[in-house]
Amino acid sequence: MKLVKLVIVFFFGLNLFSLEAGMINFLPDASLEISGAIEKKDYQLIEKHLNATKKIILNDVGSGEVDVYLPLANKIFQKKLPVEVKNACIATCVYLFLAGSKKTLKDGFIGVTESTSYYVNNWNLVHEQFENPDKKASKEKLLAELKRIAKIETDFMSKIKMKDDLFYALPKVNYTRGEKAFSFLVLKPETLKKFGVTNLEGQMKVTSVLFGEDVAKNPGLYQIQ
Repeated sequence: MKLVKLVIVFFFGLNLFSLEAGMINFLPDASLEISGAIEKKDYQLIEKHLNATKKIILNDVGSGEVDVYLPLANKIFQKKLPVEVKNACIATCVYLFLAGSKKTLKDGFIGVTESTSYYVNNWNLVHEQFENPDKKASKEKLLAELKRIAKIETDFMSKIKMKDDLFYALPKVNYTRGEKAFSFLVLKPETLKKFGVTNLEGQMKVTSVLFGEDVAKNPGLYQIQ
């Protein structure tokens, strides 16, 4: 378990996109609103109420463990639930967005980081950023864990009939720590459609507070494509 968390911390932007602890709200119209970073205990609570849920609202949702987000994405897809994004949906949250039968941007935005497959396929270029404080966990073990996570992601993308090239949209730069050009890529609705995202409507707006500052006032944090 320690190894899994270590991989997650380094993979998803060094966990920069994990917002505050997850908050789950069940609204009178049978919508389920999720905010923050989803943890295992949040998933267990969400799962209990999914049968009565008519819509998923993602309101400032960041990254977290694939073993939590992907099972939820699969449930959303199986139940054909519509998904609405308010403010930010970044990194692992994008899988929840893609799972929706109908996808709505309600003055929100989608922030894409690389999939785990990118790290696996480019291990020779990126492995140095996986500084390992746990000396018992070798880079070989870290790579094995990344491959396990990558398979979970790839299986999900196959299920929803999409390629993961959406997660390869970031410019190819030197990914040694500190040399990354920006933290995430904001994909415009027309770009999302170009990558095969269907049943998409609404307006994109870059608005959220990450790391204690307004994203819209910190354009060095992201790029729009």
